[in-house]
Amino acid sequence: MMDTRFLRWITLTATGLSLIGLIISALMGLQVALGFGLGAALAVGNLWLLSRLGARLLEGDARSKGRLVGLFMLKFTLFIGIIFGVTLGLPTHPLALMAGLSVVLLAILLGALIGPSPARGGA
Repeated sequence: MMDTRFLRWITLTATGLSLIGLIISALMGLQVALGFGLGAALAVGNLWLLSRLGARLLEGDARSKGRLVGLFMLKFTLFIGIIFGVTLGLPTHPLALMAGLSVVLLAILLGALIGPSPARGGA
């Protein structure tokens, strides 16, 4: 079993940063708020899905690993397709969308600086 404290910290921090960013971006207009909100939702959702698939991959048997790798590839393809569709089909500000997609990266950086340290010895 892997230690999930750090991953939970990252997820909660990214969610908090998303809410703060959404409030600030709402002051800048609907296009900015929509772009940031969709980007942040996609980023946090992607993190959650990756953590679930990663945990199943680490705990699964050899036969299920091929199927899980296929799910990773499907998730990646859908993620790129959704970003493409949002960029072309919705009235979002592209820089706000990229800022929203970056909240997980900022949360990881903060986690490395001030977050909980992962358990030693892999437990």
